[in-house]
Amino acid sequence: MHKGKRYPRPLNGARAIEVRRLYREAVAEMEQGSKELPTHIGVKLSFMKFLCQMVMAGTECMENDHLLKTEEEYVTNYCKYQKMQIRFLQYHLNKWFPQFGQKIQANAKSKIFKGHPMITEEFLANDEAIFLCNCL
Repeated sequence: MHKGKRYPRPLNGARAIEVRRLYREAVAEMEQGSKELPTHIGVKLSFMKFLCQMVMAGTECMENDHLLKTEEEYVTNYCKYQKMQIRFLQYHLNKWFPQFGQKIQANAKSKIFKGHPMITEEFLANDEAIFLCNCL
């Protein structure tokens, strides 16, 4: 994902519509030529990476005294993307990934594919906990 235009394909389902709305709100778009749906796990994890990059870009601007237009705009953007990360973790990734991970583990033939969902689930849960501690 990268900062840019909205994703134009229509999707069905309330969760898919909400995910698409979050991508638009963040001004994120999928890479050109991507054949994955916006609800694909790889796209969702890429969106989290995008949100992290947006927060870090604001942090680097502040640390290097290269403020955005105003300090207020910096704080607004920083908080906006951090809140989006928390919301995306709470209401999307951590809501359904545990069940998705269990299905992967149940059907995986390789040990690496059995272990990967456990690592990802643990990481996402820790990520949410860290954000909640830092933002309260």
